[in-house]
Amino acid sequence: MSQFARRKVLQVCGVALGVVGAGCSTFQTNTTETRIGEITVINQVAQSDTVHLLLIEDSNPIYWDSIEVEPNSGREGVVESKSVQNYPTEPGKYALYAWLDDQSRSEWEQVDLTESDSSCLDITIMVDSAENERDGLIRILTFSECADDGTENF
Repeated sequence: MSQFARRKVLQVCGVALGVVGAGCSTFQTNTTETRIGEITVINQVAQSDTVHLLLIEDSNPIYWDSIEVEPNSGREGVVESKSVQNYPTEPGKYALYAWLDDQSRSEWEQVDLTESDSSCLDITIMVDSAENERDGLIRILTFSECADDGTENF
């Protein structure tokens, strides 16, 4: 295993343990299991970014990834996006965290997917411009309609 890969694994594991120890137990109270349809990352800022994702189920980190997104071209009607791959697709009690390289843990965006009444959610993670700042902010949007199976759950 390369030095970079080893360091990345240790970094993600350390982050996951910190998140679990910092209050993810609150996500265990709900019993609703939700299936994740699609996860898409959209960059709306004029610089490239790396978005980090961490998916937790029952206080256990089960998926993590770093997604490089290209800068937004600024052309009207053109949005830079990237589909996330290889995440769990079976129903579960999930919590999703997303952050940029330079964001502190207190600035991470999180969503508890068990709070939805929907059995399937599509997720869009947006890198959006912050007011009076050059750097972007993360937003997680969930949609109660899974594009991959044609179901709509309102």
